[in-house]
Amino acid sequence: MTLASAPRLRIQLCGATIVERDGERLEPQLPGRQGRLLFAYLVINRDHATGRDRLADALWPEPVPASAAAGLNPLLSKLRRILGADAVEGRSSVRLRLPTDSSVDVEKSGRGGPPGRVEGRSR
Repeated sequence: MTLASAPRLRIQLCGATIVERDGERLEPQLPGRQGRLLFAYLVINRDHATGRDRLADALWPEPVPASAAAGLNPLLSKLRRILGADAVEGRSSVRLRLPTDSSVDVEKSGRGGPPGRVEGRSR
């Protein structure tokens, strides 16, 4: 599957986390609390790649455990399996790529386009 042919994706981060692709709910497949946090962080920061150290800081409280960097591997693998291998790119720095017609609730307000559409994204 390529991004051009990827099905419509709806993401809700306010309130209960919801990830829906073509009517299929994907959030139950997210790997626990840290998987949901990682997903939300990557959605909000998808305009740039994020280093693994910063991701570990976002997921684990201070002090970050030595095993945190290694703990990212299974979380990122699970996200790739759920969203598609091309949706999560990079290894040392990670970036989430969503289909252009994705809907992200926290980005709806203040946009000039139709409700539910993320304007100005060229992914």
